[in-house]
Amino acid sequence: MLGDRLPGFTAEELSVVRGSSSFFRLNTYTSELVEEGGSDELSGNVKTTFIRPDGSQLGTQAHVPWLQDCPSGFRAVLNYIWKTYSKPIFVTENGFAAKSDMVLPFPDVLRNVDRVKYFRGYTADLAAAIKPDGVPVKSYFAWSLL
Repeated sequence: MLGDRLPGFTAEELSVVRGSSSFFRLNTYTSELVEEGGSDELSGNVKTTFIRPDGSQLGTQAHVPWLQDCPSGFRAVLNYIWKTYSKPIFVTENGFAAKSDMVLPFPDVLRNVDRVKYFRGYTADLAAAIKPDGVPVKSYFAWSLL
């Protein structure tokens, strides 16, 4: 994406860096469908959407426009990382901003149906990535302000 605007590595630097990682750390919240043709270089010059070709949504819309729940995408990215890098995975951040967080009393926020659905789906697909898929996920941290 940035091509020749970034400095390259020397052969010596490449030999030091290549294969030096012992794990993969992942912060993830959602999945999107992607197609070429975007004009924002920072986003990789692609168009993203939460709408499937059949017109259905990928998941439940969160309070923020960039987030919908899509647990199958979480399982897919865990499998992709394992197959691509063959390193154990530490999920260091994952969560959902529910639409009602700003208006509900705190005890009701804890029982938020959309958030519960999100975490049930994501932890179920996390478990499926571990067994039967065999992805070595070593940790999972849900995002919180605590």
